[in-house]
Amino acid sequence: MDSNLLITVLSITVTIISVFIAVYQIYLTRKPFKVITRGRQYSLEGLWKGKYTQDNKTGGNKLEGEMRLSLSPGRKKVIGIVTITSYYYKKDYEFIVDGGFKADRFLFLNYWNKNDSVTQFGNIILELTSNAEILKGRFIGYGPESEKIVTAQIVFNKTIKNK
Repeated sequence: MDSNLLITVLSITVTIISVFIAVYQIYLTRKPFKVITRGRQYSLEGLWKGKYTQDNKTGGNKLEGEMRLSLSPGRKKVIGIVTITSYYYKKDYEFIVDGGFKADRFLFLNYWNKNDSVTQFGNIILELTSNAEILKGRFIGYGPESEKIVTAQIVFNKTIKNK
């Protein structure tokens, strides 16, 4: 087989596969969120405080810090603000979050830095415990300090109860 023909066939195949992957990703992210019951809305609303543990890009050492999450749930959508205090970088980062429930106890959030001049964004997936006191999960996103994709474990505790 001619090498030019082989390269052409491989290029077309990769292009077709890329289109299917992109369409599938759009389908997953645009799939509607579940309706959030009034009880879940009540449980989520308010201030959550927690910690994160992220692998360091240099290996071995863990990056840790505090997180504060303020949520305002609606019928299908949750919006809020996340503030991260990095012990390693000795600075705060503030993010806007929005998302919803993919199932009754799994909260899926997109986040991006409030400062439009900073390239920092990602996804958070949290599981709400049955007593609605703890949100735990992971985030994956682009970190501007490390200039790479980062992941971390997160645990939030409900700190301000609704009246």
